[in-house]
Amino acid sequence: MTTIIGVIILGFILIITFIWKIIPIILFENRLTTSSGNKICNQRLVLEHKEFFTRADISFENPNKEIKGTSLAYLENLEAIHKLLPLPRFMLKPLLNIKTGYEQPNEPISIDTNKILIYMHGAGGLAEENTLLHQMLIRSGYTIIRLSYTIDYERNGLVQPKMMAEMPAFLEQLNNVVAPKVAMELDDVLANVQQEYGLTWEGKTVILMAHSLGAGVILNYAVNHPELHVHKYINLDGTLLSPALEHGLAVPQLHLSQSQQFDASWLKESNINSPGQALGKDYGMRIQTLLENSDSEYRWIQIADATHFTFTDFPFILKPYKWVRKLAGSRAASNRIKGYVLAFVDGDLSSITIQSEDKEIRI
Repeated sequence: MTTIIGVIILGFILIITFIWKIIPIILFENRLTTSSGNKICNQRLVLEHKEFFTRADISFENPNKEIKGTSLAYLENLEAIHKLLPLPRFMLKPLLNIKTGYEQPNEPISIDTNKILIYMHGAGGLAEENTLLHQMLIRSGYTIIRLSYTIDYERNGLVQPKMMAEMPAFLEQLNNVVAPKVAMELDDVLANVQQEYGLTWEGKTVILMAHSLGAGVILNYAVNHPELHVHKYINLDGTLLSPALEHGLAVPQLHLSQSQQFDASWLKESNINSPGQALGKDYGMRIQTLLENSDSEYRWIQIADATHFTFTDFPFILKPYKWVRKLAGSRAASNRIKGYVLAFVDGDLSSITIQSEDKEIRI
């Protein structure tokens, strides 16, 4: 009897060890870098005494090989990614060690740049979520300012929706209560960044790019701060917010939308009963309203085989299994997104060649 119990315990230990060691290897990649080149330096400004923003990362290419630094992990902690991927934390631990190619210099480096891209993630997202795209932009000569923030739902009187039908009320709360406070605090954050690194906006090419809720927050900030001298605006499947929608934007815009929970045909539908389709139509109508009120050129592209997560690193963090594609979209779709962004950033809207899989939306 004792022998049988011992065998059962040993078998249980072996199963746990297998799950602990093997499952993460099966699920996740261990590297998240683009082609090699000059060293990518990352200087981190920790933001204290802020209600929402926690830090700003300034990343840029540095040809000086003599500069010493410490390699940065993809993530500092698992809390943000755990909300997006509700797996046991031990399975997510490999994400702490993904190699990104970023280095934190041992000594501060002066930043001399004429091209700046400011990136803002969505509610529940993280600034590191677009590392691959950011590296490509850095290789194109841009200095990337990645802004990290968190929203305490309970403190701000928000109830996170548990079903699709609850989303409209949640979005209204975000629009009216939280987003204005985040945008106001962003003013101080960018002033801190300018002071810390001696950056100025005037005379520079400044591009704004954001995902999800970040697209709405930073759009409102841009509308209210002409001194930022924004040259281009890139919306990665983001929810746009008032009052910027009614104000419009006077710079070229690139809007990239998913195909899982949105279809351009819904914009013309008057009888939509599905909560999911109603939410998708609301998302599209927000973009349409902005474009109708804007005095600028635009391209709006619906990306085939794309989910909300396809606009982040997720397709390349997770191994490309069929079930993963349902969650994160395809790597091919993710690469097309990167191609559209790079074409727009390095050229203009006419530089974008829309691939046959995707659909251009005109209003």
